[in-house]
Amino acid sequence: MLRKRVLMTILLGALAAASAWSQQNPQSGPDHQSVGIQTAAASGGQAGSSSQHRPGMHSMRVAGPGAATNPLNIPYLGGAVFAHPKVYAFWWGNPADFPPDTHDGIDDFFHILDGTPYLALANQYLFGKSANVRFGGNLYDYSAPPTQDPPTTQIVDEIYNVLTAQGVKPDPTALYSVYPSNFPNENYYCAFHDIGTAPDGTTIHVMYMPNSENQPLCWVQPPELSCNSKSNGLQAAANSTAHELMETITDPNIDAWVNIPAGYNEVGDPCNFTYKRCVNLSDGSKWQLQEIWSNKVSACVQEAGSGDQ
Repeated sequence: MLRKRVLMTILLGALAAASAWSQQNPQSGPDHQSVGIQTAAASGGQAGSSSQHRPGMHSMRVAGPGAATNPLNIPYLGGAVFAHPKVYAFWWGNPADFPPDTHDGIDDFFHILDGTPYLALANQYLFGKSANVRFGGNLYDYSAPPTQDPPTTQIVDEIYNVLTAQGVKPDPTALYSVYPSNFPNENYYCAFHDIGTAPDGTTIHVMYMPNSENQPLCWVQPPELSCNSKSNGLQAAANSTAHELMETITDPNIDAWVNIPAGYNEVGDPCNFTYKRCVNLSDGSKWQLQEIWSNKVSACVQEAGSGDQ
């Protein structure tokens, strides 16, 4: 399939039964950049079947949050990982359509996520590497973003056009985190990550987080932990960014840490919209960020340490 997306779908029916996969614990593996996708919260935080299901989908919230029941450990399929992404925030659309705190809030988030026990949850999947996120800055495209669910090729082409218009070549080792000012019609996810090829042949890794200010199915609550007073839109964007970033680091090309028979589950999917407590970032601020699956303890965890990694 040309579009290797990992999305969070809306659960419209019974959850699909996952095929049994034994846990794999490779001693070594490649170090490279990888991609993944996030969508809105699902019933029980589990991936499920839908008429709109695509490979690697992850669902919107349609019921109370909660970790998946007895999820399987995420197997390693041999692909590259992406331990040290340089992330660019790509703002697409009218700046006035975002909540006022979103732009600066996401900038801060990328700066203060690095070096935290939360980001360190990815280390167990990186074959001796430690996850590191560098923020490369902001890119802007003030044209109207798509009103329908855009294909990855359209997003990649838009990034390429903006970069080349500024005399900049796309970076195959970068991660472009796209924030459109709208929430496209017929979206059945909160976010996704993917990989595509630019017109000049450059491989481009993307995350796509639509503006969820008016989409409660993508908000972090319930439960409301009152971690901060940020807008619903910014809190949703940060939580979706965390989900997709952790999956991009561990499964950039949908061939590394991913359970394909279980609905393309990656490390964020079994714990979708589940929280134990507020997450402390490097500046001391608190954020409501979902838990991440740990193969080491076969459970959803909030941060590395105490045997979690």
